[in-house]
Amino acid sequence: MAKNSKSNEFIDINGTLRQYKKNWYWFAISLFICGVIGFVVAKRSNPEYGVRSSILISGQDQSMLTSFAGLGDLFGTGAYVQDEVMVISSHKVYRKVVEDLGINAVHTVSNGLLSKYFAYPDFPLTVTAPEELVDTLSAVVLFNVDLDSEGKADISIAGPKDLKYEKEKGVELPHSCHTNYGDFTVVPTEHFETGKSLKTEIRFAGMEPAVELLAKGVTAELADRKSNIIVLGINTENRDYGRDVLNTIMAEYNKVGVEQDRQQGQYTLNFIDQRLELLSQELADAEQRITAYQQSERLIEPTVTTEYEMTRKADLEARLVGSETHLEIIRMTKDFLADSKNAYNLIPGTIDNEGLQNSISKYNELILKLMELKSSAKPNNAAVKLLTEQIDALRGNIITTVDRVYRNAQVVNRDARAELAKAESKLDKVPLQAREYLSLLRQQKIKQEIYLFLSQRREETAMLLANTMPKGVIVDTAYVLIKPLTLPRKVQMLIALMIGLIIPPVLIWIRDKLRTKVVDRADVETRITVPVLGEICVNKTGEALAINETSTTSIAELLRLLRSNLLFVLSDPNDKVVLLTSTKSGEGKSFVAINLAASLAMLKKRVLLVGLDIRKPTLGKYLDLHSEYGMTQYLSNNKLTPEQLVITEPHVAGLDVVLAGPVPPNPTELLNSKRMEDFFEYMREKYDYIIVDTAPVGMVSDTFMLNRIGDATIYVTRANYTTYQDLEFAEGIYDNHRLKKLSLVVNGTQQSKNYGYGYGK
Repeated sequence: MAKNSKSNEFIDINGTLRQYKKNWYWFAISLFICGVIGFVVAKRSNPEYGVRSSILISGQDQSMLTSFAGLGDLFGTGAYVQDEVMVISSHKVYRKVVEDLGINAVHTVSNGLLSKYFAYPDFPLTVTAPEELVDTLSAVVLFNVDLDSEGKADISIAGPKDLKYEKEKGVELPHSCHTNYGDFTVVPTEHFETGKSLKTEIRFAGMEPAVELLAKGVTAELADRKSNIIVLGINTENRDYGRDVLNTIMAEYNKVGVEQDRQQGQYTLNFIDQRLELLSQELADAEQRITAYQQSERLIEPTVTTEYEMTRKADLEARLVGSETHLEIIRMTKDFLADSKNAYNLIPGTIDNEGLQNSISKYNELILKLMELKSSAKPNNAAVKLLTEQIDALRGNIITTVDRVYRNAQVVNRDARAELAKAESKLDKVPLQAREYLSLLRQQKIKQEIYLFLSQRREETAMLLANTMPKGVIVDTAYVLIKPLTLPRKVQMLIALMIGLIIPPVLIWIRDKLRTKVVDRADVETRITVPVLGEICVNKTGEALAINETSTTSIAELLRLLRSNLLFVLSDPNDKVVLLTSTKSGEGKSFVAINLAASLAMLKKRVLLVGLDIRKPTLGKYLDLHSEYGMTQYLSNNKLTPEQLVITEPHVAGLDVVLAGPVPPNPTELLNSKRMEDFFEYMREKYDYIIVDTAPVGMVSDTFMLNRIGDATIYVTRANYTTYQDLEFAEGIYDNHRLKKLSLVVNGTQQSKNYGYGYGK
């Protein structure tokens, strides 16, 4: 749609303000409602505070179990700090916090009509339930308890749709509430004061929902991307609650870490005890064989043949003992790996092979990481699956490497035995008993060395197990931020009032955007370029003639203003015929034509009002006039003269009227006849002005056919009736010059005190 060029040059601030002033009651209602809502919200809402704490996680495990070689590698190094964030915020830790603090029941106590507060740790009433119900309850149940000063309580319960419970009134506490979920008991606490009325709300949740709610409220994140400090936070109305929650989380996290280290150390201790028990039996058997041999052979001490050969033999025997010890440790490791029960357990022992020992250390690190991850992750966790695959692959490589190292150790052992055999072959004079005795003694020495090695490790493990330290070092215990996170109540009220001021303009704007009908003259002028001749307010007289020579009403003054503007348009002395049309029926075209003709007659002019809406004539009905002949009869009967059609309007001097006559069967042919032109040529000589009430152009084309006899056209629109699409239609007529000197009148606008110089009705 074409727009008025002036409307694009500036914003009509005055018009906007007038519209706001017109709808002042919208602002009053909006301010009142938003003010009340703001007051209630500000009164019922309590300040929310931020509570923070921090804990330092070392890059490596702080447990001393990693300090010694060999079995220390069973426990690996510390987990990454990012993994510890998941551990500290795990379901296991949060559940223990909920259990320790009993925060699966949240208490809100009313403090007056509009005020309430989050009660913790001192609350007057609480709800208890059997432990099995708390564990299985998968919903949050809301208890509202209204207790009077006499100790009588009204209890209502709300929860899931399938919860069945009828409100109980006038019961005494403690009171058991029977529901289809189970039995809950409302009981007073040690902080309950008798003789006082009380209204409280208790949100009782099962353990799982309570843990989920806590997890949503607590945040755990790294202080910095490269930092080893985890910052915990919670926002809450109750500062004591926030401090207790964060401090308990950190304490439970450290307990979990210490317990995990102790479990790992105890597993190692049990393994060593099993090996020591086995070696103790083997050592006892070796010593028994030596004793039995000595007794059977009556041998007390073997004689050494030569000092040189015995020294050399002693060196070779020491070498063989070391080889046997190394071979036995490798065999133990091989047997450990071969046992399927030891899958995903830590590999014990220290092997004198750097590459193999590094692989075992890496394997033990992965086992420890898997243990930690399983303690907080679900069974189908993707990270657990990936880590298990890595462990399986590395275990296969270690088994292969152990086999290879074992074979090499066997070769070394055979070589040592061979060299020792060579040395022994030179001792031909040494009795057979001595050699057999030394062989038994060597076996006993090997068992003894291994036994002493494991005994030492057992003592070290027991000592370190007793001194296990937590993984996290608390940097800051929970503290409360000074400034509350929520806005002050005065600011909340101010915001509510600002919203109350914003809502009416927004609603007005939305209404304007959704509106499809013309509102007033200004609305029309901003949408089309057709000149607006004037406007006419709503006619409250109920009469067709709304103007006379003495009337000073608003509508009379607007008609006079319309008349003045029309005379300006009819500036040429030969411009006498004015056509009145509209888009559709009901826009007040005939009413405007009658009153415009009357106002022109009041200037002492001879005015003729002609009804040419021959399809739906209404002038006679409005003016209560009757005529023997009308325009349709004149156009179809050549014997009639123009004078036979004219009747005088009795109430307005100088105003004559020609009615349309009966509805013809051929209106288009009549309007195109030569007698139409002859009629107006004749009337131009007798009258100063001729006002023609024509048919609506949006419905029929009659008015376009009459354009040949008119000098100007007034297009009548009506507020809250004419649509914007109708305006587009009028704009198209104006742009295409289909009607002469087209101008527009807005009918049916609201009466304003500015009309009629501020007086009249």
